[in-house]
Amino acid sequence: YRSLEWQAALQAAFTAHAQALVTTEKDLIRLRQFSKTPDQARVPVWVLRIRVRLLSGEELLDDRLARVCAR
Repeated sequence: YRSLEWQAALQAAFTAHAQALVTTEKDLIRLRQFSKTPDQARVPVWVLRIRVRLLSGEELLDDRLARVCAR
C-alpha cells in the first residue's frame, strides 16, 4: 500500500459513513506504517483473522515444503 491509497480508502469510508474498514492480519502489517495518520481515528480498522485448515493432502504439502526448505 501507498500512503495515497490508504488516505483514499479512509476518505471513502468516512464519506460513506462506514462503521469501519476491514482488513486481514496480513494486510494490517502493511498498513502499520500509516497507523499514526490523523484520519485513521475517524474510521476504526477491524482485523480479520484467517485460518487455513487442510481437508486433504497435508502429507503431500508437508513433503513438498520439507524439500523446499532443504534446498
